[in-house]
Amino acid sequence: MLSIEGEKMAALSTKTSEGRKARASKGRTAMEDSISTAARVRRQLKAGRPRTTQPVRDLNSFKAMGILLGQADRARELMHNAGLDPSDVYLGLIIRTPNDLLCKWLPAPEGAETFFTAISGMAGAEFLGILWQQTDREIQSNGVPLSNYWVTPFVAEPEAQQQMLALRDFVTAGGIRMQAN
Repeated sequence: MLSIEGEKMAALSTKTSEGRKARASKGRTAMEDSISTAARVRRQLKAGRPRTTQPVRDLNSFKAMGILLGQADRARELMHNAGLDPSDVYLGLIIRTPNDLLCKWLPAPEGAETFFTAISGMAGAEFLGILWQQTDREIQSNGVPLSNYWVTPFVAEPEAQQQMLALRDFVTAGGIRMQAN
């Protein structure tokens, strides 16, 4: 008698679980259908394996550039595969020096060597994370494409987190223009 009830409970649990999965899948499909192609790419860029953070002092320019270039390649590939212009996504390396907080935008691939030389030569620099900008040409306000900004941190230090978000807000408000480094 007890095993029959257990089997009924297991069957009910499986049905309930399958129902939840089906509803979640329908909801995800509806959401994906309602957002722009660039927004779908942005979701992919923000998703994935959990990011690992490390102490600020453990991250040198070589590691920071490796992460930045790897993410840039991934972003360009996702944009290209979605039929979007890969040059509509920009990555900036967020750097804290003893006197300032900077965002150095990654140039086109052919300018990466000069960029790397400049970054590796910065005395006392701490590499905090990546500032992203993605232009969404499907969504416009008064004929101007929408730009989205977000941060991917390299470090978990609370002060660095606050500084990166403040820099993102400053850039979003028009404080730093995109320019070649």
